[in-house]
Amino acid sequence: MIFDSIVPQGGSLARQDEDANEAAKDFFGVCGKDAFCSQKLGTDPWAKVTALFAKLKTGHCSEIALPDLPNHVLFRRAFGGLLMDANLRPYIPAIAYRLDRCEAKDVPALKVLVAKLAEEQPESEMMKQWGWVLSYNIIFSELWETPSPSALDLETIRENAVASRGVTLGMQLLLGKWPTYKPDAYNTKWAETKIPLLFLQGGLDPATLLPCASRETAWRLRIRVGGSEAVACHHGVQIACGRFPRKRAERVGWCDHAAIRSDEPPVTARRLLPDRE
Repeated sequence: MIFDSIVPQGGSLARQDEDANEAAKDFFGVCGKDAFCSQKLGTDPWAKVTALFAKLKTGHCSEIALPDLPNHVLFRRAFGGLLMDANLRPYIPAIAYRLDRCEAKDVPALKVLVAKLAEEQPESEMMKQWGWVLSYNIIFSELWETPSPSALDLETIRENAVASRGVTLGMQLLLGKWPTYKPDAYNTKWAETKIPLLFLQGGLDPATLLPCASRETAWRLRIRVGGSEAVACHHGVQIACGRFPRKRAERVGWCDHAAIRSDEPPVTARRLLPDRE
C-alpha cells in the first residue's frame, strides 16, 4: 500500500504556512550551494530574500505594485504556489533576483509578471469537488494543536513568511467557531497491519513538510529509485516522479529536484537568470 504526501498523526495543519516557509528556506539553501544561483543571490540566498521582503514592506520596487495588493503579499503567495511544482519553482530565485534589483530594465518584465500573478484563475476541477465541510471538520477536530494558536498567531506567521499560500487564512476566519467532534481511540495512532507500506514524501514539499512526517513516523521518508535517492520532490511524489527512465535514475535540474525525466531537459535557473542580465 502506497501513501503519498502524508499528513502524519499528531500533525497540525495550523502550521501549513509556517511549513511552506520552512520548505522555501530549504529551497534557497540549495540555491546557495549552486554555483550559478549563488553567483546571483550570494552564498546566503535565504538572508538575501528575507531582506528583500523587508524592503518590499517599506516600498521597494513600488513601480510595479498593485493598488490593492502589496508586493510582499503578492510575491509571498506566488512563491508559495510555485514551490508546489518542481518545474515552476526554479522561477523563484530568478524573480527574487530581478525584484531585488528592480532596475529600469526589470520593471517592464516585472509588471507583466505582476499582472499575470494577479489574474483570477478558473477554479480547478479538484477544488470544485473539494469537500470543505468535511475538510474543516477533520482539521479542527483531529489535525489541530492544543493549545490552539490565535488568529493573530496565524496572521503573524503569514506576515513574516517569504513563501506562503495563505492556507491558514480560511482557518483563521473559522477559528473557535467551527463545531468539532471528539476524536476516536485511533486518533494519533498507526493501525496494526501486515500489509507492506510505502510512504512517499517530497523533500521540498511545502504542503506536507518532510521533517514533520519524519519526526512523527520515526522514518526517513524518501523514495528510492534504482539506487538513487530522489529527495527533493514537491507535493505529490508520484506526480512529480511518475516518469522514470528505465536505466538508473539520475538527478536532474539545478535544484536537484525529483521530476526525473529521460525525454526532456530540466528547467534550470541558468535559463531564467542569463549571464547578460
